[in-house]
Amino acid sequence: MLSDDDLERYARQAIMPAIGEEGQEQLLRARVLVVGAGGLGAPVIMYLAAAGIGTITIIDDDHVSRTDLNRQVIYKDSDVGLLKSRQAAMAASAINPAIHISQLGQRLSNGNVEPLLKAHDVVVDCTDNAEARYLLGDAAHAASKPLVFWRGGTHGRTGLGLSEQRQRPSWQPVLSMRISGHARCKTGTGLFRSGHSWACCWIGWDIAGA
Repeated sequence: MLSDDDLERYARQAIMPAIGEEGQEQLLRARVLVVGAGGLGAPVIMYLAAAGIGTITIIDDDHVSRTDLNRQVIYKDSDVGLLKSRQAAMAASAINPAIHISQLGQRLSNGNVEPLLKAHDVVVDCTDNAEARYLLGDAAHAASKPLVFWRGGTHGRTGLGLSEQRQRPSWQPVLSMRISGHARCKTGTGLFRSGHSWACCWIGWDIAGA
């Protein structure tokens, strides 16, 4: 059951028919692995924390550089030179101190991918290299875990994919849209407004059973 604090914090989500109080409780019980804390991962981590995903694990071995700051808004100038996973976890905890956030300052590999996926309900691929994407795709298929991935395109078009359990990622976007800066969830409530945060919409509805 949601506490009074939860009802206040997540009021705008709990009133949505596709989520409701029961769906919010499921979000608070959910365990999401975010692989990559860069241009894609940074806003995804922020939105997942704000939405009340109960357990978030961030894995990234990169360090914050000053060139990241104009677009990876989870970081600040004093973070330059520090580990992205650690600073992102601290920032997400500041957004929502009621959830559990852990971080690993290492690269995803054959040695750690299986136990990481086993410990989570949903995996979000925010990587920027083909090797990691294929590794995640194969591992998610083997573990029967939903995999959310983002695919860039040309001519201003991008796509978001969701690989269902027991299916391999097709790498063809199941959702294609032109970025307008005002992307909305299917309810039209404007709960999430950035193109990157479509991932959070999808994760939320998948976990909440919509």
